[in-house]
Amino acid sequence: MDVAVLGPVLVNGDPGGLGHRDRVVLAALVTRAGRPVGKDVLADALWGEAVPDSAAKVVQGCVLRLRRVLGAAAIETTPSGYVLRVHADGLDISRFERLVTQARQRLSDGEPDRAGYLVEQALALWRGDPLVDLEEWEPGRLEAARLVELRLDAQDLQT
Repeated sequence: MDVAVLGPVLVNGDPGGLGHRDRVVLAALVTRAGRPVGKDVLADALWGEAVPDSAAKVVQGCVLRLRRVLGAAAIETTPSGYVLRVHADGLDISRFERLVTQARQRLSDGEPDRAGYLVEQALALWRGDPLVDLEEWEPGRLEAARLVELRLDAQDLQT
């Protein structure tokens, strides 16, 4: 299962017919992959301060639709919220960070050609602005800014 958020949200290379709310919930889960994300946090990502009375049901519906697309085991329900259970290699963010880390290591090992190849692979994962569906959510904006900064650092490794 591949989930990409370094540009518009894609699942296995396809927008998957996900609606805006589903993309927001998925992107929020990706930013905290492997850790529980409370329903209240997902509601905040979806509506900010104007959370409707139906928020719990809407979040539940988003998770149900995402499970249909990702597979039932991809999102676990825990007492403290939902946990995205996608292998790190299945998330473009994780692959990007891993490739940049490996490129830095290759540079420090005196292997600039290998480092350059790894940076090219990392930058090729980008298809646009990261986490675009989370622009209204402060934690999403902060994570997007961190990723953009990391991308700039990766580009600097090429020179």
